[in-house]
Amino acid sequence: MLKFFLSSSIDQILLWYIQVCLYIGVHLKNSPSSTLVPMNALPSPRERILETARTLFYAHGFRAIGVDRLVAESGVAKMSFYKHFPSKDDLIRAYLEGATLGFEKWITGVIAGESSPQQQLEAIFEGVAKISSSPQCLGCTFMHAAAEFPDALHP
Repeated sequence: MLKFFLSSSIDQILLWYIQVCLYIGVHLKNSPSSTLVPMNALPSPRERILETARTLFYAHGFRAIGVDRLVAESGVAKMSFYKHFPSKDDLIRAYLEGATLGFEKWITGVIAGESSPQQQLEAIFEGVAKISSSPQCLGCTFMHAAAEFPDALHP
């Protein structure tokens, strides 16, 4: 076991630790459907950073969240963070690109089955009304970004 720790990266050790915690937590609950998560089923460090960023940026804003908090809450090493995102601006850019893809996918799903442009537009407005009236809705990600970064030349 010591050889594993000495020859492994911090990310491999963290993934092993997460598996052990999941295993212990799962078996303490005595759930019959619970099994140990295979190593390759866990999210990659990049995915964990992005998921943490999605949660924190949406809830608190871009400027309120520092790299140290992102690193701590995503469970990755700071070196891994900077390997995937050379700067916080790079992470924000990736987050917004992901949000754009998610929004495009959402719109495609909302208008599916609607034949006329008018029906598609109405479906979009109905979908936005439904989302915006949800207690989980904290506003538009893109409006938040525009408010926090009003300089059009900012990366």
